[in-house]
Amino acid sequence: MANNFYAIYPPIEGGVASNPSVGPNGLPAPVDSTEIGFIDGSGNLQGVSAAQPLPVTVISGPNPTNVNLADVAGVATPVGAGASNAGTQRVILSSDSPLAPGAATAANQTTEISSLSTIATNTTGVSTAANQVTGNSSLASILANQTNGTQETQITGTVPLPTGAATAANQTTQITELTTINTTLGSPIQQTGGSVSVTNFPATQPVSGTVAVSNFPATQPISAVSLPLPTGAATNAELITINTTLGTPLQAGGTIAVSNFPSTTPPAAPFSGQQTSTGTAVAIAASQALAVGVIIQAKSTNTSSVYVGPSGVTTSTGFELQPGQATSTAVNNLNAVYVISITSGDGICYIGS
Repeated sequence: MANNFYAIYPPIEGGVASNPSVGPNGLPAPVDSTEIGFIDGSGNLQGVSAAQPLPVTVISGPNPTNVNLADVAGVATPVGAGASNAGTQRVILSSDSPLAPGAATAANQTTEISSLSTIATNTTGVSTAANQVTGNSSLASILANQTNGTQETQITGTVPLPTGAATAANQTTQITELTTINTTLGSPIQQTGGSVSVTNFPATQPVSGTVAVSNFPATQPISAVSLPLPTGAATNAELITINTTLGTPLQAGGTIAVSNFPSTTPPAAPFSGQQTSTGTAVAIAASQALAVGVIIQAKSTNTSSVYVGPSGVTTSTGFELQPGQATSTAVNNLNAVYVISITSGDGICYIGS
């Protein structure tokens, strides 16, 4: 490449290859050789080496694309030689250049041709029209010996029946037995076409054995002239006794009216009064019949609650009435109501009718 560089870019000031500061081409560089360096993009001086090649900027001069790589040997190849791609750099390879590893060779191709010829000889006539006709004939013979895809075998002589197979003798015996059964059944069950109806059997049939309830629906109709009554059931005789005991007008067919009961006449005027308790239960009044009932009120001047109820009432069991509170009860006599107080001297007032 150095030869090409000087050929393409000769020294401008007449320098030659034998310059003492440079030395002859191809020999070791003199001690006083002038080394070439360059200034990098940061403005620093850098030496030329394989890792830092000399940058070259071509301003003008011969067109280097017109020189082929063969110029190294002194033979020029012009650009554009060849049948296509004018302007593309050409590279000339010598005829004695070694083949790439695994490349096809003429010897291997000769071996392949020989193998193919042998194969062609051995397969001659494999797919001829005559061979195809023979193959079709063989297939037709196979199909003729098959039915529904099952191969048939020609059998000659007597073939034994498999174990348990029906025989003509057994069928004759069966026919005889069936004829006997048909005769025994008689009309209308014979094979001749009789019919069986309920009228062919008596109305009542004897039944023997065990019949489970599960064989019948959950509810069964029952028809009976009389059934025994369960224990404790009411009888007609007992109903007659009850009817007689009720008497008039409550007997069957009687009428109940207000006139059937005694009348109660309200008193002409209400009964009223007061009662003071001394710490023990006392009746609110002497005997006095009532038609409706009585209203009882605790005196508003009481200092504590009083309690009303039946005879023997206490402050724990009686109905509490705080001062001024009232209650009513339906009794038929004033002497049925008692009162008791916590504080001696407290009391109640009442009015009844």
